[in-house]
Amino acid sequence: MDSLSDFAVKLREFQDEYNKRPHSTLGRPPEQMFEEEEKAHLLKIPSIEPALLQFKEPRRVSNDGYISYEGNLYPVPMRYCTKRVWTEIIYGRRMKVYDEAGKLLSEFDLYLQKQASRPVHPEHEAMNRQFQEKKTRVRSALVEKFISTFGEAGQVYLEGLRNQAGANLYWHLAEIIRYQNIYTTEEIITAIKECLNIGSFHKNSIKRLLEKKEITPLSLAGYNKTNLNLPSMKIKRDLSYYDLNESEAAIS
Repeated sequence: MDSLSDFAVKLREFQDEYNKRPHSTLGRPPEQMFEEEEKAHLLKIPSIEPALLQFKEPRRVSNDGYISYEGNLYPVPMRYCTKRVWTEIIYGRRMKVYDEAGKLLSEFDLYLQKQASRPVHPEHEAMNRQFQEKKTRVRSALVEKFISTFGEAGQVYLEGLRNQAGANLYWHLAEIIRYQNIYTTEEIITAIKECLNIGSFHKNSIKRLLEKKEITPLSLAGYNKTNLNLPSMKIKRDLSYYDLNESEAAIS
């Protein structure tokens, strides 16, 4: 024989030829029995993502979409927040991030030094832009409602608030509009005009003027408790009543 490769070929030929002989116990060649009776019962080996065969370390994604490695932060898709992912370090220079099914999510060149600041998450920019756009729409609607409700006096007062209230402008507007739950629009306009005369631009100034006005108390004269038509069921307030609505979030 000239080489080991030549030996391997001849050994294979010998095995194939030898296995064609009938087995002393079975009475048939093993290869024939395998093809006729055994092969059909073999189960298919399930396919597996090759990446799963490599050693990986688990990492828990933070609620703002980052994983930590050696003190540095790396962004991963926001849909994996608070979930577990797997990291593969390649030659100490690069990191691959996979989900639990073995799907590649992100790749990063590892920081060799401590980060000076938190890296910007690519999805945060889009989310912040959407929030700012929504916030602008809500605030614009609030200004329009204030002017349409309180007319020319409201518009002049708005300019004064804009110059003095600064960042709290929209909070003042929302609070003044809420006074309509207690006082009439005409009473609020009168209070706004008085504040314009004295140059006071604060929702509490309007509130103090309104509180000086006497509110007609509700009269229960003529009501008979026995004749009140009250529902028989137990009345409950839904917890959603206490939720912070979208406009309140945008104003704050």
